Amino acid sequence: MEYDWEFGERITCSEDEKRQCMAFVAQIVSMANKAKRNGLLSLVQEAEETTKFLLRKGLQLVLEGVQPHLVKTTLEYYILSGRYTGKDLLERCIIMEGVLAIQNGVNPQIIQELLLSLFGEKGHETYEEEFGDKKKDRLKVFFNKIKMDRAETPLSSKLGQTIMQLDDQSIQKCLKEVSTVDLARALKGIEGKAQIKVFENLPKRSAAILQETVEHLDLMRESEMDEAQEKVLLIISGLEEQDDLLAAN
Repeated sequence: MEYDWEFGERITCSEDEKRQCMAFVAQIVSMANKAKRNGLLSLVQEAEETTKFLLRKGLQLVLEGVQPHLVKTTLEYYILSGRYTGKDLLERCIIMEGVLAIQNGVNPQIIQELLLSLFGEKGHETYEEEFGDKKKDRLKVFFNKIKMDRAETPLSSKLGQTIMQLDDQSIQKCLKEVSTVDLARALKGIEGKAQIKVFENLPKRSAAILQETVEHLDLMRESEMDEAQEKVLLIISGLEEQDDLLAAN
């Protein structure tokens, strides 16, 4: 599919039709979360029960282990041969891009952002009003859940204490140097207050992604946690050697 100016005209539809299509975004994001938690095979029921041909076909191809580029080509041919416009085209593009992103293991929050971009800038606000998951409330619940957590290991305790000694600006500098996965693994075992301090120094969207990643690390090995915590401590140590960090007041 070529997303050019011509495509932009073909996909144009009314605000009411866009709202109807946004329900598919919410459905795709829900499936992405399910696949992330339980694996792609957990989507068998969705593939069998959906009344949408393209969604059923896309999920079937993914579940059969067809290579992503062949899934993409197949779905594109189905769309292009139908010469769809307006709501019909928008709906099918959402399905195609969503299925491909799920197959490739893209983070559900990123999938949501990708699909909402098909609606233009105003679409994001509309989606949050009608289908948003109240990320701020979710973070509050998460904070209440972890605030009394204690460090699981001596290394976890060391990292937590180190974080608590840094000011907000220093924490933000450190966060720029560590990947989301490593950060999530490192946070999993440290005390709750230190975890919360890290989350509060992230932009809202980044905090939501990190929260989701942390919550899906139940099967993480302790060795993975230790390795991630050592990485973060090395990053902090390196910045301290550059006199680039400040202690909290």
